[in-house]
Amino acid sequence: MINRRTLIVLIVLFFTVHAKAISLHPEFTSLNEQEAKSFDDPSLVDGEYESDFLTYAPSLSQVSLYYSSPRAFIGSVGSLGAKQFFINEAFHAKFSLYTQVDFSITHFHKADFEDEFSGTILEFIFWDVNHKNAFSVFGEPEFQKRSDDLGISYIRQIDLQKYLSVYIFYPEMSRNDRNIDTDRFRKRPVTLGTLFREVDNIKKFREISLRYEEPTEWEFSDIKRLYKYDRLQFILTSRSAVESGYRNLQFEFERKHEKEEPTAPASTIIDTALMRERYRAQWSRELQKIEAGLMWSKHIWRRNDESQSLESWQPFFWTNIIVRDKNIYRFGYSFVSVDHDGKISTVKKVASKVDHRFNLAWQYVPSVSTVLEVLLTFDGDRLARSDFWEGGNVKLSSTF
Repeated sequence: MINRRTLIVLIVLFFTVHAKAISLHPEFTSLNEQEAKSFDDPSLVDGEYESDFLTYAPSLSQVSLYYSSPRAFIGSVGSLGAKQFFINEAFHAKFSLYTQVDFSITHFHKADFEDEFSGTILEFIFWDVNHKNAFSVFGEPEFQKRSDDLGISYIRQIDLQKYLSVYIFYPEMSRNDRNIDTDRFRKRPVTLGTLFREVDNIKKFREISLRYEEPTEWEFSDIKRLYKYDRLQFILTSRSAVESGYRNLQFEFERKHEKEEPTAPASTIIDTALMRERYRAQWSRELQKIEAGLMWSKHIWRRNDESQSLESWQPFFWTNIIVRDKNIYRFGYSFVSVDHDGKISTVKKVASKVDHRFNLAWQYVPSVSTVLEVLLTFDGDRLARSDFWEGGNVKLSSTF
């Protein structure tokens, strides 16, 4: 007898899939003030959030087009509830200043219940005479100089579509020397990473990103708090054209340690350590009119001596209802099956259950380089009730 999970995987192999992007510009996301203010809240990550993540994330075809152009924008904003938005947006532009010197600007903003990163990175790239090897200097200047970031990288241009970079990044590099407040680093943050990226319009997109943020100690003397942090992240993405459409694969692993300690007996800070592990995977094939797929995720949290986990399986499909000139009307369905294990006493428990979702979307495609989508999403378990509307989402991607 075939069990439920095996059946889901078999369905995915026979249908088509529209993969969603896990992260944009992972090479620039590092420790910041927002991250250090508070620990992650495991109670916010439930089946509804995982369904929101899948529904709102930009498609892999749009991401592939974004990276293939020297100037492009991609963005998605969706409602996570009455008080928060899901945001995943980026813009980049690259210019040739001289035969062997390029300049690029990259803006990104990612905000959800797990991460919050934003920045505007300026980069100067110095090539050799053959444009095969380059050295770059990149960073983010801020009004408050304590938050300045600076990095250097080596770039190997393998061919017109592929490159490899190795980099070191120093976030908040001036905090100890140019800070108007009293907080300072006992151990400064340093990020080491490597990135391989291959892009051929929407036909092919491959990315391998590995980043390690070394252990950091950040002291806030005004509240007698010591914050400790380190993070490891690996992302693998592969999209390639096959006879019937596209074949996609994505995988992400991240492990983050956070710890806060009191620095004086009178402190109100409680000695607390939190470790988060996150796994996400998508397997996919893609055709023209029908899209279907599967996303799997697992989150593990350990706080002091307690632990809990959340695992979700999420099959989904989309189909075009009406295609008229530059307008496409689409219908989608997904359900998420959530398994919860363990319990952290200070965290609200997330129930194990199955949720259903229906989506309606309108796409406006004025050209091959621009797609606008407006989406409405509905709770399939509350269709007979007045509160069945779940939220909305707007996506835009364009090259220019």
